[in-house]
Amino acid sequence: FEQLGLSLRLRKYPSGLLAIEDPSSASDALIISRINSYIQNFGPVTANELSALEDCPLTLAEERLWICERAGRICRDESVEGVRFYLNRLVQSSAT
Repeated sequence: FEQLGLSLRLRKYPSGLLAIEDPSSASDALIISRINSYIQNFGPVTANELSALEDCPLTLAEERLWICERAGRICRDESVEGVRFYLNRLVQSSAT
């Protein structure tokens, strides 16, 4: 992409998923910030809900949630209704 002068990159996620992304909007810090903002404004989210909010494929939404989870910014609740992600209040309260 760089050779063609395009502002895109091929990113490989830990699961092996490959995605073509705009680096200016797909850095880990920006992804974490956006997802934190969504959860603060809309409440806990599922991968399906994030997929709709970000207008991206479900597998990419899952990868983005896992980035936030690995960073410790969100945590998951697995129940019979599915997996829902919440802000990690323990990390937030220790940061203040």
